[in-house]
Amino acid sequence: MYFNNCNSSTFVNFHTSISKVIFLLMLFSCTIMAQDSLKVYKMFDDILVTANRVPTAFSHVARSVVVLDRQHISAIPASTIQDVLNFTAGVDVRQQGVTGIQADVSIRGTTFKQTLILLDGVKMTDPQTGHHNMNMPIALEDVERIEILKGQGARLFGPNAFGGVINIITKKVEKSRFSFTGMGDENGFYDFTLGASLSSGQVHQRVSIQQSASDGYRPNTDFKKRIASWEGRALLGASDIDATFGYAKREFGANGFYNTPAFQQWEETETLFGHLGFDYAGNRLHFSQKSYYRHNDDHYIWDRTNPDLYENFHETDVYGAEAQLTVNTNLGLTAFGAEAGRESIKSNRLGDHARYKSGIYFEHQATFAERLHTTAGFSAFNYSDWGWEAWPGFDLTWKISNKQKLYTSVGKAFRVPTYTELYYRSLTDVGNADLVAENAWSREIGYAVQTGNFSTNIAIFQRKSKNLIDWVWSNSDSLWHAMNITEITTTGFEMNAQIPMPLPFVRLVDFSYSYLNSTLEDANYSSKYVLDHLRHQFMFGTQFEVGRWRNTWHVKYADRLQFNDYIVVDTRFLFRAKRFDYFLDVNNVFDAFYREHSFIPQPGRWVKGGISFRIIR
Repeated sequence: MYFNNCNSSTFVNFHTSISKVIFLLMLFSCTIMAQDSLKVYKMFDDILVTANRVPTAFSHVARSVVVLDRQHISAIPASTIQDVLNFTAGVDVRQQGVTGIQADVSIRGTTFKQTLILLDGVKMTDPQTGHHNMNMPIALEDVERIEILKGQGARLFGPNAFGGVINIITKKVEKSRFSFTGMGDENGFYDFTLGASLSSGQVHQRVSIQQSASDGYRPNTDFKKRIASWEGRALLGASDIDATFGYAKREFGANGFYNTPAFQQWEETETLFGHLGFDYAGNRLHFSQKSYYRHNDDHYIWDRTNPDLYENFHETDVYGAEAQLTVNTNLGLTAFGAEAGRESIKSNRLGDHARYKSGIYFEHQATFAERLHTTAGFSAFNYSDWGWEAWPGFDLTWKISNKQKLYTSVGKAFRVPTYTELYYRSLTDVGNADLVAENAWSREIGYAVQTGNFSTNIAIFQRKSKNLIDWVWSNSDSLWHAMNITEITTTGFEMNAQIPMPLPFVRLVDFSYSYLNSTLEDANYSSKYVLDHLRHQFMFGTQFEVGRWRNTWHVKYADRLQFNDYIVVDTRFLFRAKRFDYFLDVNNVFDAFYREHSFIPQPGRWVKGGISFRIIR
């Protein structure tokens, strides 16, 4: 089979990119110098940061929350953050390319634009399109854990937290170390990551570099990906200063990526990210401040063999700052804060636009009789294009015992249109400058228990959405038009459990099931995104362990609206030595044929082998 090579020229001047890298590294360096694959996470005792503005013990969190710790991540057959999320119950990851080249992530039947992605608590939303929200400028090796909040989060984080929040938390340096991970397989695939950290006194730094490439698993799916990141922390008594910088470049054949059978599509994206934070933790007061900047370049070509036929150039810039003060009194914990920022785009297809945003938020937590825990709050945001809106929410948790709880929550969420939805016009799609923001009321009730190594969570939820933005097919001109559609109600059920097994080599098994049903007030139109979610999703996982050998198996059943259902089985064989890990991944073991997008068949059986090496001082 013939595969194209990654030989297209880059669209951003190399020297300009290097200048940006050097400038941000100098800025942050100057500033710095002046937490078993199926291991149960002890969430009733541990602290989470995603579910509330104030770090909260899991026993008080009135939401469905999933925590993927480092041991879980290292044991599953995944090499990217997007792959890890694909093994997570209740999360719908639709990969348009392999190894995180481009992936759309949604939760509880929302679209990929309605899930808020955070990197160490900083928003990674791309104002051009939600397709770029997962352009992560860090490697999987840099991730300490991933926290997933299911359900609306606008009260907590403002816009775009419609169906849930995913917070990717990086490793915090404590020791000096060096690590290398390399893997390869068929289709010319290779992936390597170099990482180093230095800890000296109160100053800690980490740097990593990743590169991967492949000839592709079908015509015009070749790719090349490069990632570089740096993080520094300075501990100053009760305070600390931290800074991060990330750079990612992706070049890939986009065969059928954008709901069209055009085989020769090509795309290049380049992402720069910088963050500077300050944190002070006193006895009664906790103050934190974050400043951030995100730049994304996107170059799209309709036909890579004839670039002049049709191409897009988009350049987005997002910068902002936020500050929060938390006060601990006899009445409970109170947090309030503010944020402000600017989003802009320069595009040959969308034009040049900019909008300003500002917001305030408030949250109060209180405990009554040591068993009833309440959280109430709101956020209010102002966009220069839409004005002010307020979004309230309320959570309640009843601790039946130290290991069991009942919880319920209610809140409102919203999302503003992307620039693509507002202004795009192509050979197949037409934007709409008159779009209004989406909004929804969400309700949830659940039960959770954890006793020893057994845990389970059951939740029922409903979301009533209005003014949802979808691309609607028009027979009159044979084009997709962006429109606000009428009310849609989504009802769902989720259950997951981790069960200890009394067998010699099997410690735990885990399984999960989710069901979604959407009712549209007016269903007389063709939907591109809104009515394309999973109806049923079932996952099962187990791990065998003999000495230093570990073998993890993962089974996924998915039944998507408008597509055939499928079963995919994945496995990882892992041998752990003192400084070396050897692993063999087999994805799609039984070579199942399935699609998650109309024109994109997913890879068949894919075998990858690799080695990981580390030195810790």
